[in-house]
Amino acid sequence: MPSSTVAPLSSPPVLGLTGGIAAGKSMVARALAACGAAVWDADAAAKAVYTTNAKLRERMVLRWGNDVGRFNHEGILVDIERQRLAEIVFRSKDELAWLEEQVHPAVASMFDSWQAAKVGRHAPPYVVREAAILFETGMHDRCDLVATVEAPEPLRVTRACERGIRRGEAMNEEEVRARMAQQWPVSKRLGLAEVHLVNDGQVDSGRDQVTVYGVTPGFIDTDNDFLSNDEELALGTNPNNADTDRDGIPDGWEVRGHEEVDFPALGADPRRRNIFVE
Repeated sequence: MPSSTVAPLSSPPVLGLTGGIAAGKSMVARALAACGAAVWDADAAAKAVYTTNAKLRERMVLRWGNDVGRFNHEGILVDIERQRLAEIVFRSKDELAWLEEQVHPAVASMFDSWQAAKVGRHAPPYVVREAAILFETGMHDRCDLVATVEAPEPLRVTRACERGIRRGEAMNEEEVRARMAQQWPVSKRLGLAEVHLVNDGQVDSGRDQVTVYGVTPGFIDTDNDFLSNDEELALGTNPNNADTDRDGIPDGWEVRGHEEVDFPALGADPRRRNIFVE
């Protein structure tokens, strides 16, 4: 009896998303997630690794002292004092380099495990690898496309200071600029990223460069349903009438129904495909 083989499932393409501090990359990531992408937040993963990797915590305390550690009532080292850590690494490139050597391999392994689960029938159209230092760690080489989000530096400083206050981690301008200095300059990011997004607070910011949801230069998608205007015209659909989940029912009809069509889609989610069986 001849043997048969099953082709391995391929992972969705990876969009690397980076940008300057407080430029707005997380906002772009949330928009992409709302439209179906699976988003990996490398910065959040790096923070989580401090609570899950005991050996890493021990090495950090050995290098910087007990005041960088967080101990429970039994004296057991359970976490890292983030504010103290930031004071150390964002003022010394050598200390930051040491920390990155410890953290980045662990975070990369976490991403690999996460990505391996994003295959099969319910795989997203693509995954987003969001990281403030995507280029600096070399992880851009493992992405199919890289987008960088940028904004004028004075605006970024203001945003970062305001964000710190909201999080209870107040930072002054000097501290913000010290963190900025640890990232690559804007010109270097722009030189390597295929997609450039400008988030300067204007309503149409960056729209002429790239459609955020399409993340493809030259991809015009007026209704943000992942089908370009040219594709919609070829299919005979309306490029101004979004059908995010491509189930043949425009978003507006899914939300409020339509007087001319007897679709049982009233109140449905326009981001989730509806399949009706008679």
